[in-house]
Amino acid sequence: MSVSKKERWTEEDIVELPSGEHEYFDRKSGKLVGEADFFAKLAKALSAFANSGGGHLFIGVQNDGTLDGVEPCKGRTRTREWLEQVCPNLVEYALEDFRVHEVEPSTPSSIPEGKVVIVIDVADSPRAPHQSQQDKKYYVRLGGRSEPASHRMIEDIRNRTRHPDLEVAVMEIQDFNWDPTGQDLDRLKLTIKVTLRNVSNMKAQNACLVTTVDYGSFGWLPGLTNVVQPRSNTGQQFFWELQHPVYPGMETPFTFLFLAEAQRWSRSAERFFYIVPRSEPAANLDDMRIGWKLFGDGGRAKEGYKTLGEMGFREKSQVVIGGR
Repeated sequence: MSVSKKERWTEEDIVELPSGEHEYFDRKSGKLVGEADFFAKLAKALSAFANSGGGHLFIGVQNDGTLDGVEPCKGRTRTREWLEQVCPNLVEYALEDFRVHEVEPSTPSSIPEGKVVIVIDVADSPRAPHQSQQDKKYYVRLGGRSEPASHRMIEDIRNRTRHPDLEVAVMEIQDFNWDPTGQDLDRLKLTIKVTLRNVSNMKAQNACLVTTVDYGSFGWLPGLTNVVQPRSNTGQQFFWELQHPVYPGMETPFTFLFLAEAQRWSRSAERFFYIVPRSEPAANLDDMRIGWKLFGDGGRAKEGYKTLGEMGFREKSQVVIGGR
């Protein structure tokens, strides 16, 4: 399970949490902040969550869910800001993806007057395993508790996926345009929609799709550069570089053009198909492949292809030209 950081936490969110111990969150009484081993216990919890898919650490919440809170300030600094400063270096490697919240109280509130409740959101870390700097141990979440990790667990964490997983979720013909030349040849212009999806729990900072075709060429549409930027193109091979990150679960659609000349081969007034002109043997354009290769950060590239027929080429063309 991978846990996402939240934009905000409210008292209602805290109260609605299930009772008992859980893998993805841990409650700590506000008294912990004043104890001599506070940093050791905090480092242990941060190490465990970062190594186990992420989680939420509540400070100022007792095991039974009672809100006892913590002092709002540490010296002249807000407790939330102080924790933002101390958390990263309590583990090795330094914690990078986390967020500290001061819980928004309800009206009326069960948080003691003059106190606040703190939540530390820890994301699944691509730099795991993280070791506590306090006792030099690695921790994981087991049975709702932060426990020392075995050697095998540490090796499993080191070998787990460290790169985003992108896929081509959609490749289909969105629009079909043609221009007859008077010689049984049509100049075809197909608008093809592609949707890339991040199916991992890691953000893809940089992504690039390479499309290739044996016949015809690619073109790009005006206004496309706010989504993708064409790079190093040769007509029959196009590099489409995404301009923005693809976050976990996010889909990024864009469109491009496929351009070709093809000969109509009619079997009746209403039924026909396209072939590549001067091709021996005759090549049905339905079988034309658009190959693709997808890159995401430093991960291994994926590749595949889809034929124009699989994208609905014949159905689109019959609707537009049929009965002519």
